[in-house]
Amino acid sequence: MKVSVPDAENSYVLCAKLVFADDENAFVPMCVNCSQQKSGNYSPSSSHILQFPSRDAEYVCEGRGGSGSMATSTRRFVKQKLAIPEPGSTCTRFTMKLTCRNSCLASE
Repeated sequence: MKVSVPDAENSYVLCAKLVFADDENAFVPMCVNCSQQKSGNYSPSSSHILQFPSRDAEYVCEGRGGSGSMATSTRRFVKQKLAIPEPGSTCTRFTMKLTCRNSCLASE
């Protein structure tokens, strides 16, 4: 993982290759564009950038449909807070660039 210097909005930029474990099958998530192409909701203006606030890395899976923990997964993302305190702030926004499993341009 690489952290760049803060930009004008004092946001650190994280670039990382993410591989999640889904039960016993490991996978790399698709970027927003590829996910929308697959579901038929493709929009060329969709972002490949994921923004998140956090303090500890946390895998998050939000779903709808089904019941309880068996709900159909609709969105997977990572939330993370880095231990870099900001003066007068308790939360910092970060952006992370995902490596898409489809090896599209978003992976560059």
